[in-house]
Amino acid sequence: MILYQRFLEGSKAFATKEIQRSVARNIAHPEESSAISAIAKNAYRQFCHERGSNSETNDHQLNLLKKLREDNDLIITKPDKGRGIVLLNRTEYDSKVKAILDDRTKFKLLKTNIASHILKLEDKLNRFLRNIKDSVGDSVYNCLFASGSRPGVLYGLPKIHKTGNPIRPIISSIGTFNYNLAKFLVPLLTPLTKNDYTVENTTDFVKEITTVKIKGPVVMASVDVQSLFTNVPLEETTNLIVRKLVK
Repeated sequence: MILYQRFLEGSKAFATKEIQRSVARNIAHPEESSAISAIAKNAYRQFCHERGSNSETNDHQLNLLKKLREDNDLIITKPDKGRGIVLLNRTEYDSKVKAILDDRTKFKLLKTNIASHILKLEDKLNRFLRNIKDSVGDSVYNCLFASGSRPGVLYGLPKIHKTGNPIRPIISSIGTFNYNLAKFLVPLLTPLTKNDYTVENTTDFVKEITTVKIKGPVVMASVDVQSLFTNVPLEETTNLIVRKLVK
């Protein structure tokens, strides 16, 4: 509740009276995230429209936003899908991320020193690269060789389109031991993902659906897989990829 009061106080400089009243009404019910999301979006749109019209006011508004960013009780991020700005209670955010990591069927607690573990992973990859150096060439070998790696960084994006606003875990792998290897494999494996049953994006889907000739009444439905990437069977997927590559 304190966080929403801070948002209300900070929004007075750039939000309309109606927006402020809406925030006040929802302070007593912070679980109504859709209403708060709409309020934040309206305030942000108005802020974008008015920025530049009054430089003095604009500087004041920017200072207010900076204060929100400096608030350690808040996390300012983007939604998992679509555009926008999401303000999260840090305690709630940490709790949701911890709940994901506590699932021992998907994540394993590292009991060894992290630096030693990274060196072990680098050594394993580099030994494999040495065995195929003659096949891939010096330039590819040098590009994929792992050295000075760091651990991945996990963060979460809120799924504001779903009940309870669950967190989608994302691991930034930049600088990890196999990051360059992954970049090297992407263009090689991408062609294998294309078939008659997949579309690349929404535009592609719309194009496909408009060419379908429908006879009689139909129902179009969508199916969502919960925690898709952490539920992918790795060994089976790897075997499928290998079989397609050697065809």
